[in-house]
Amino acid sequence: MHSVLINTPLFYKNGEKKSPPYIIPPIGLGYIATYLIEQKFDVRIIDAYNENISIDELKNQLRILKPKYVGINIFSTNYELVKNLVESIDFECHFIVGGLSTKALYKLIIKWKSLNCVDVVIGDGERIFADIIKNQIKEEPFIEENNKRVFLVDETSFYFNKAISKLSIDRDLLYKPTSTNIFGKKEA
Repeated sequence: MHSVLINTPLFYKNGEKKSPPYIIPPIGLGYIATYLIEQKFDVRIIDAYNENISIDELKNQLRILKPKYVGINIFSTNYELVKNLVESIDFECHFIVGGLSTKALYKLIIKWKSLNCVDVVIGDGERIFADIIKNQIKEEPFIEENNKRVFLVDETSFYFNKAISKLSIDRDLLYKPTSTNIFGKKEA
């Protein structure tokens, strides 16, 4: 397996999650996966949150798949869980951490004790992810310490998506839950 993108769980164990009235698929990961596939990379999305996969199950899946690259989102609520996951992986891979919370958490993430490379992307990850994989990044990180780098993708960046609605997305890559709306109709 070349690349795995993970919608991270919020809890350590199965059953800790309360089922929400609706589930939102990780659209950002869908954009990244679609772009990687268009670039001819083998990629898989693991939606650990929606599939209620525990952190231990997720670690086991990664040990079986042994991807070269792991794209993972992070939230302030699951910071310790994601840190635990990244620091515990004992095979060689390259982590790319993204999500809105990276703007507030990057100074902590670069202190993680991982033998693997860890890149943090603040901002749009859809286009920079592929260049990180190809080792053809067109911009310098704004922080680089040991095996950690932090990239800022803002409106001045080459990688900034000026019109995200023009990016292609293969929705078949995403978890497709159905729910019943207030009118008793099924929707997805």
